[in-house]
Amino acid sequence: MDSNASTNLAPLLSRRRWLAGLGALGLSTIAFSKGAIADELKALPNAKTVKPPFDPTAPYVTLPRLGYDYSALAPFIDEKTMKIHHDLHHGAYVKNLNAALELHPKYKEKPIEDLFRILNKIPEDIRATVRNNGGGHYNHSLFWESMGPNGGGEPTGKLAEAIVRDFDSFA
Repeated sequence: MDSNASTNLAPLLSRRRWLAGLGALGLSTIAFSKGAIADELKALPNAKTVKPPFDPTAPYVTLPRLGYDYSALAPFIDEKTMKIHHDLHHGAYVKNLNAALELHPKYKEKPIEDLFRILNKIPEDIRATVRNNGGGHYNHSLFWESMGPNGGGEPTGKLAEAIVRDFDSFA
């Protein structure tokens, strides 16, 4: 075995543990929130993301609408999986983030990116919830936008150049 093998495996094992923990967190979020918010979530796919200007009576964020039908990514991701992941999983992040920010409404004025920049100043009683659920909402919003029907293929432009530079080819 290569003397660097254990060193080379360390980041992989660390990523595996992180991904396993993330998966467990996601499953626990779905399990916890499924019964409590299932009826509320039926209306969420038609919602749009709330952007400042600040409205103290509005929720901080709403679940962003998909730019495509739930079945548009089949056969890679089926309609049921999309509904569970978008409506329930992402919906729970939105609900939990809004609930935390209700405890300290002055933070509802700030875009999510600004909340992360000042995370160490967020009150400790909501900091972990803002970090975890705000991060989950932000990452999932990027996730939905990065996928779509008829997508895929090789990247172009600067991304393609970086891949060729670092890995010799996309393949």
